[in-house]
Amino acid sequence: MGPNYKAPHSDLAAFHNVDLRGCDGGQTSLDRWWESFHDAELVRIEQRVLTQNLDLEAAIGRIRQAHGAAEAAAAQMLPTLDFAPQVSAYRLSNEGLIGRMARNFPGYNRDQRAYDMHGVASWELDLFGGLRRGHEAARDEAEAAVAQSAGVRISVAGDAADAYFQIRGYQARLRVAQDQISTDRHLFDLVQQKRDRGVASQRELDQAQALLQSARETVPVLRVALEVQLNRLDVLMGAQPETYAQELAFASPSPAILPIGNVTPAGFGPSASGALRWRIFDFGKIDAEVQQAKSAHAEQLAQYRSTVLHAAEDVENAFMALAQSEKRGDDLRTEVASLTQARDLSSQSYKAGVIPLTDVLDANRQLLEAEDRQADNQSETARAAVRSFRAIGGGWEGAADGLQIASR
Repeated sequence: MGPNYKAPHSDLAAFHNVDLRGCDGGQTSLDRWWESFHDAELVRIEQRVLTQNLDLEAAIGRIRQAHGAAEAAAAQMLPTLDFAPQVSAYRLSNEGLIGRMARNFPGYNRDQRAYDMHGVASWELDLFGGLRRGHEAARDEAEAAVAQSAGVRISVAGDAADAYFQIRGYQARLRVAQDQISTDRHLFDLVQQKRDRGVASQRELDQAQALLQSARETVPVLRVALEVQLNRLDVLMGAQPETYAQELAFASPSPAILPIGNVTPAGFGPSASGALRWRIFDFGKIDAEVQQAKSAHAEQLAQYRSTVLHAAEDVENAFMALAQSEKRGDDLRTEVASLTQARDLSSQSYKAGVIPLTDVLDANRQLLEAEDRQADNQSETARAAVRSFRAIGGGWEGAADGLQIASR
């Protein structure tokens, strides 16, 4: 009934994009990687997702189905007993042959009952291992269902963290936009005052107003993107959109991005019968079925190896994105600090009449763009860390056991 199963080998070299070091001399816990960000709101969200997500609930249902199929396959290897008791009630006719004869006897009763009890036991002998192989396959399918459910757990946990960090990123960018609007409004008021005194031209006033409007028009776009991620997160938590949005209305500090760690016997009358069926002439049907099974095995083996390679690709890409995002964050911090100082100096110089308004407008524009890139990069760095944890199977450890317990 086929060869014994041997797990395929997937030898891969060490990852090269990032030196995998633990945090504070220890390893990061991959089972609850979201706690490494030290964000209480994120931890609360992940707890809700892992208990309320509907995709995860459906996966647990698939585990129950697979376990039921495995138990049924195991039961096929055991004897079965069919027990069929039967009770019949009937009334004799006094005008019938039996009734006319029996009614003259003492104790005669027209109402009669009949009891019939019989049972049949059977046991299919597994001469060639077919039932055993079927049980093995069903058991492995149950294990696969658990593994797939663990994959769903990893996916929804990662999606929730990704949505959360995008929310925080858009909130940070909205704060930047609001700060810029406040600055540009102050600049517009300053130019307006100069225009009223005849010191500034109408052209300068129009430029200041255009800069203010440019800062304002970024707000609706960011609010739409923020709403999309808030709704996404609610659905991941198995709730209707706008259920938990208010809990995220308050600002949160930038996430801490940490290094990724390594990751009754007398009345019983038995009877037995047996049959053996063997195909002698089948015109190659068995050979064709064997060839089909071998080809399906080869296909699945190739798919397995491809999955391993794509998983390694995801890890490398995620680590590279995380490393480069962190490096870019350092450069952006330096840039924002420099542009902030330049903007302040430009404003002072303009008030003193040393430089034209165009210089102030250009300094404001550069600072706005740099601050927006910095807020976006902070969100992308956190998301890259999430992708890294997801790529190396963060959340897998202990997930299978938890899902097996939850499915019972």
